[in-house]
Amino acid sequence: MKIAVWLKNKVKSFDFFELGNSVILYYFFIFYFTSILFFFGVRGFLWENSVVYYKALFYLTLGLIFFAIGYYNRQTSSIAGRLPKFLKLDSEWDFKKAFWVFGVVFVLGLGIKILRIFGGVYSYWQQNPWFQNSPFYSLLGIFDWLSYVALIIAFTSYFYFKKNNDARYRLWQKIAWGTFILEMVYTLPSCNRTSVIMPIILYLILKSYFSRVTWQQIVIIILGAIIVVFPLGNACRSPEILRHYSLAERPIENIENSLTYAKNAGNLTFDSIFSRIDQFTVFSRIVEMDEPLLYGKPLLNFFISLGPPRFIWTNKPIISGGGDFGHRSGLLAPSVKSTVGVTIVGDWYMNFGVLGIIFGMFFMGMLFRLIYEYLIKRTGISFSGVMIYSILWLNIIKGMEDWIAPVYAGLVKIFILLLIIHYFLIKRKNENFTHSS
Repeated sequence: MKIAVWLKNKVKSFDFFELGNSVILYYFFIFYFTSILFFFGVRGFLWENSVVYYKALFYLTLGLIFFAIGYYNRQTSSIAGRLPKFLKLDSEWDFKKAFWVFGVVFVLGLGIKILRIFGGVYSYWQQNPWFQNSPFYSLLGIFDWLSYVALIIAFTSYFYFKKNNDARYRLWQKIAWGTFILEMVYTLPSCNRTSVIMPIILYLILKSYFSRVTWQQIVIIILGAIIVVFPLGNACRSPEILRHYSLAERPIENIENSLTYAKNAGNLTFDSIFSRIDQFTVFSRIVEMDEPLLYGKPLLNFFISLGPPRFIWTNKPIISGGGDFGHRSGLLAPSVKSTVGVTIVGDWYMNFGVLGIIFGMFFMGMLFRLIYEYLIKRTGISFSGVMIYSILWLNIIKGMEDWIAPVYAGLVKIFILLLIIHYFLIKRKNENFTHSS
């Protein structure tokens, strides 16, 4: 009986956006879910000839176990408790300044959007060599996040004023939802599925910490968004896919025809989702290739990526190896100009083998625990803590499919940018702030 009560309380208080919980759920989703479907005989069009590579499955399970050990052990929490608090992340915001900070950040983010449109690099299929070869082009990746910061400031202010029954919440409500709608209107025509979902997740993170939403509601909203956005995104990128699934051959004329249409639409949805999130195939291919270990060479690219921007370091090496790996592994056709990330666990394996998975994932578990403890628990869920945490959360979850070095060098750069914005938002008095105030 006591165990049932304990389990019920744990489920009820489950924090979906706690970094370790999120990573484990996403890890399970991208590495295990298709294998489970295969086991039960479920096959989509894209996986008719697929098989489960059990050696890769074992290595992935090993990585998950050691990640959990690194994240949930008490020693990691103890280390987080001794980290210095000189960044003042628990300071209260000055909401008079927040309006002006929002305005500046919003305008700068809007400027980046306009620059992308007129620079010919708005969507993934657009190429503008002149603009992309510019030494300033690499800065866009960092400043793209300004629009999300504006969204965070707006919704944080809205939640704060509404909780305190301050009439200003109506103004911030309009600003917040207006910013949200603008973000969606800008992103939808680009056919970028991830970018469409990111504002939704940011809203849910803020609502989770500053208002009220259950993890069950979070799961339903995210899954609903994925089910709608992913097939539409595929159709947007490749309209011919509709013919492939017989969705554009003839109109629905009768019940039998409509049932066939619904089945084909279901197949399109299934394949669109799992073609995007299935990273088990990528990791399996890495294990099958059995190439010589790299012994940390790609990881050292972290320092190159973290180095001066290209307009200062004109001969800065290009460190992305996704295209080369994609073609070498056979995951990309020779004619396809795209990139394939090796996944976080795949990167550790390529560098140090099985020991890399064990110690690398254990280290990542500790690192993610420190991030969560420092930005959320130790700040008492402060506004700046959640602002920084939510942006890092998105990058970390997205980065689980990518190479380690560029993702975490980017995290450092974004963290510095967010710290600068944080210092413009806080009150100058040395006051400790908790969310309950």
